[in-house]
Amino acid sequence: RHFIACSNFPRLFCSYLCSSRTTVDPVYFEDKKIFMGSREVEACALSDRMQRRAAICIHGHTHAGYGEDQCGSVPVLNPGSLSEGRFAVVTVHLVEENGNASWKTKRVELLELPQVSVY
Repeated sequence: RHFIACSNFPRLFCSYLCSSRTTVDPVYFEDKKIFMGSREVEACALSDRMQRRAAICIHGHTHAGYGEDQCGSVPVLNPGSLSEGRFAVVTVHLVEENGNASWKTKRVELLELPQVSVY
């Protein structure tokens, strides 16, 4: 059997919830912004290991709060709801710094499908 070392692949941190402090997960109630994220996911994203290794954190908990933000040095992406035509394309690349190689997010494209009438 042949195995490929995981270090050759980008590390994507995918979760149902996002950090409790990012702006891509707000819900508005009576003109007040409420963040629906998780403190546990935030602690994980801010850990030294994730800060060094994760290329991006992708989640989709709150469809209304789509967009991009940061959690430390890790980009956070909520592409929004595909049922509303929203999605994202993420481009990552391998960066070498001080003799170490790591995957970084190069570009995030937030896209929307055209609205199609069924009638």
